[in-house]
Amino acid sequence: MLAATEKYPSVGPVLLLSLGVVESRFQTDARSHTDARGPTRFWPSTVGCWRACLAEYTDEMLHDSRRNTEMAALYLDVLMTTYNDVGMARAEYNGGPVNARFYRARSHRASAETRDYVPKVLEEYERMVRKLPTPPGMNYDIMYRDALRPGKKLEPAKTD
Repeated sequence: MLAATEKYPSVGPVLLLSLGVVESRFQTDARSHTDARGPTRFWPSTVGCWRACLAEYTDEMLHDSRRNTEMAALYLDVLMTTYNDVGMARAEYNGGPVNARFYRARSHRASAETRDYVPKVLEEYERMVRKLPTPPGMNYDIMYRDALRPGKKLEPAKTD
């Protein structure tokens, strides 16, 4: 998880951890009613949109904790950089771009799931920040680090 947040610096480790807890409690075999899969419940169709950023992709990667978490970090990094707003990034991660716009407008057309999901992740984040000790020189700023930097790509899985 720390490697993913180092590679995609708009996403802090505690935010990524909060996402995994809310989505699936980090169960690698998790699957939502909408077919989102793995620890961060990533949709295969969302991965399809990011194929240009992926050195490789197979559906099995969705159930690999490291790769699934890295894909989620990449997607969240793009969303956090785009919106500079954690609520909007969470809303789009959960329900897609149209639903995120409804969420921002506080429209009744935003899905109930997204309206519940965004505060749930942020509550989990706040709970973790209160419990975790803060090492010297570190902070748990939800936007983590500077989002203005060159783009990153997922590296191919190393095979031995």
